[in-house]
Amino acid sequence: MINNKGKTYALLVVVLAIWGVVGYQVFSGLNPQPVIEQSAKISAVFKLKQYTEVDTFSIDKLDRDPFLGIIYKPQKKRLKKRKKQPVNWPQISYQGIISEQKGEQNLYVITINGQQELLKKKETFNEVTLVNGTSEYIRVKYKSEQKKIVVQ
Repeated sequence: MINNKGKTYALLVVVLAIWGVVGYQVFSGLNPQPVIEQSAKISAVFKLKQYTEVDTFSIDKLDRDPFLGIIYKPQKKRLKKRKKQPVNWPQISYQGIISEQKGEQNLYVITINGQQELLKKKETFNEVTLVNGTSEYIRVKYKSEQKKIVVQ
């Protein structure tokens, strides 16, 4: 075994070595070596890059959680119900029907906002369309709403 004097000398050598390395680093940092610049050679050779075809993939929708085992339930989208604006119907009155002998084309006498008009089925006057009719009533359509009007 090494006695106390031997340990002291060994530690003194280690401490001097550490301070020597630190001193060398400081000295070399204060006096750097001059940097010699080298000119870069420019190559005039042009090489095309070769492109490889990209591998495509798709992601499938999972039906269950792979870790928990829970089955996913699709969430239903909730649609907001729109309140329909009340339609201001024009004044419509049904006066009667004019039928031909064969009965193929009937004319209906209708008064819309004080204007009397003869209409056939599926004809339109002032945005009012005659959908169908009989001798007792007619069915009219105005701005996507239908209404039944009886003869007066």
